[in-house]
Formats: sequence, structure tokens, C-alpha cells
Amino acid sequence: MVQSILKFFVGSVFSIAVMLVTVYLVYMVSIAAFEYGRGLGATLVEDREPILVEITLSNPATLDEVSRILYERDLISNALMFRIENFLQGNTADFEPGTFLVSSEMTAAQIAGAMRAASFFTDVQIRIGEGFTNADIASYLEDNDIMSAEEFLTVASEVEFDFSFLPNVPQRTNRLQGYLFPDTYMIPGNANASQVIARQLQRFEDIFDPERSARAAELGFTMDEIIIMASIVERETRVSVNPSDRNKFAAVIQNRLGLDMPLEMPSTVVYILDRPLNLLTPADFEVDSPHNTFIQTGLPYGPICNPSAASIDAVLNPYPAEYLYALLVDIETGEFFFTPYYDEYQYARQEEY
Repeated sequence: MVQSILKFFVGSVFSIAVMLVTVYLVYMVSIAAFEYGRGLGATLVEDREPILVEITLSNPATLDEVSRILYERDLISNALMFRIENFLQGNTADFEPGTFLVSSEMTAAQIAGAMRAASFFTDVQIRIGEGFTNADIASYLEDNDIMSAEEFLTVASEVEFDFSFLPNVPQRTNRLQGYLFPDTYMIPGNANASQVIARQLQRFEDIFDPERSARAAELGFTMDEIIIMASIVERETRVSVNPSDRNKFAAVIQNRLGLDMPLEMPSTVVYILDRPLNLLTPADFEVDSPHNTFIQTGLPYGPICNPSAASIDAVLNPYPAEYLYALLVDIETGEFFFTPYYDEYQYARQEEY
């Protein structure tokens, strides 16, 4: 009797085990077939660059919550299958808070792995200075042993990022210049260039909010035009100690644009030649470049740095005066002189020299 019961029990356990293994194998084959079909379909439709998406968890999140977030961001095609796959692999613990960068090319398992692995690394702080160019950021990261400058610049120029404002940025060389927002960031100790850039783009998206967008439209400028002007304001006022100088420079730029006058901003030539202003010669201001505001009217080809929120706001709120000329009269004190009149500007220049 006991032997019969034991045989029955062993047989039942074996049957259940076989059934579970069969279900698991069918599931894994289905997943593999699905992933293959998805990849094949994507290849047949178009050959696209992978899109990188930043996922932020402010609090610990369950597997159900993460699967829903990933589905809403179009990173997985089936939230239930994502949960089942993680459950079968024993990955049922909550996800730790943090910001994670995942790719549209990752499988569900790779996404989960990336979001779990990130919690094992200690964050480090980086400080991206206001007015840094992309090259400045790259040098800073290399000097601080975060990553190589080449890696950062390559990713900044070649990788496509998924942010709502980017379709409004024209396709051009060094396209992300102006949009890698300067700020203090906490990044994973093993951060790569894509993660750093995604953080900066996210911060820009937060800063250039609907209110600022509406103000730009009210002034008759696009977002990109505002950022180009703000980048000039940032570099022109780098020695200023008077916050209103930003608004006054913004007035000079916009007043000159309104009169179809060349902007004649020395910072644009400094950017082109990568040489300090006091080392430039008169011939340098004739350099043939779409960034040179001395030989062309209108705005330069693109931003000349990554501007701060203060410079962006200054362009959105120019000083209410008809200023057309600006002159640094004392480099030690950071004092500027602004005027609508050429004669006054020329007189101030003579007094300076």
C-alpha cells in the first residue's frame, strides 16, 4: 500500500515536472521566435539606428510597475510576457530607484538586467560648467577619468536620442551643441557617454518647458533660435558681474536682427578659431565661416556653447531698450557699456583705448 502511494506520488511529481519543463521550453521557443520575427520585421521595414530611452524610477518599483512603464515607452511589446520571462528566471524582486538607459534593440531580459545591474554601482558627481562647448564637456570627463573624450564626442554626433524636442533641432554638424544642459549631475560610476548625454538632454527638456516654449513663440522665434542667441549671451557675458547684462546683450542681438544688421559678436569668432579674444587679429574677424557674425547677417549656423537657464531666460526677456552696441569697458570689474547710438559706442571705444 505504502509502496503504491509512493509510486503514485513520484509519478505525479515527475509528470508535473515534465509538464513545467515542456511549458517552459514552449515559452522560450515562442520568445525566441517572437524576437526573431520582430528583428526580421524591423530589418525588412527599415535599417534604423537604435533609440536610447532613459527610464527613471523615483521609488522602488515592482515587476508589474516596471513592465507597464516599459510597455508605455514602446520598449517591450507585451507586458505580460515580460513579467512571465522574469518570473521564470527568478527575477521577481523590486527594482531599485535610479535612472537607467535602455535601447530599443535590447531584449526583455537585457532590459531587466541593465536596470538591475545599475544599482550595484556607486554614483559619482560631475559638474558641467555653464557655457561649456561639447568639446569642453568631453575634455572635462576625460580629465576626471569618467570616459574618453573621443567616446563622448562620437556618441554625441552619431547616436540618435529619443526626446520630444529633438525633432525641432535642425540636422547639422555637432547637432547637440546647445542642448547638453550645464548642471551638476549624479551619474553611475560605470556611466557611459550615452547615459551622461541622456541626463543632459532630459534636463534641457525639463528647463525648456511649455511656458518657455510659449514665450519663444510670442517673440516670434523657434526654440533653436532662442538657444543660439542664449549661447552667444552666455559667452559674451562670461566676465560680467551684473545679471542684467545678459538681458541687455539679448536686446542688442534681437534689435540687430530686427534691423538686418550683422550681430558682430566676438564670441562667435573665438568659437570658430578656438583662440582667446586678446589673441585675435583684425584678419581673424573676416574668417569664412557660417558662425562668423561679422561677415553675415542673421544668426550663426548653430549654438556656440551650451547655455545656462539664466541666458535662456535673458533671451526670452530682453532688456526693454533699443540697444545696438555693447562694449566691455573694464575687464577687471566686468563692466559693460550699452547704447543705441554708434557715436556713443565709438566714443566709449576711444576712451577705453
